Amino acid sequence: MDNELINNNEINNTFDSIKELIINSRNRVYSTVNTEMLSLYWNIGKTIMEIQQGDERASYGETVLETFA
Repeated sequence: MDNELINNNEINNTFDSIKELIINSRNRVYSTVNTEMLSLYWNIGKTIMEIQQGDERASYGETVLETFA
């Protein structure tokens, strides 16, 4: 009976350690993806703003936005 309790405790501790590794890795992935998505959206906005610079190109920029939407 004692061996069974020790084994169950060891199994539970091992399971908890693995679970923590998975959760920590998942959180790092979420953070990395969020950072990359933020960079992507910022660069898309920057590209659109560069197209819209100046009065002559503003109407063209509106067309670009309508096309993208």
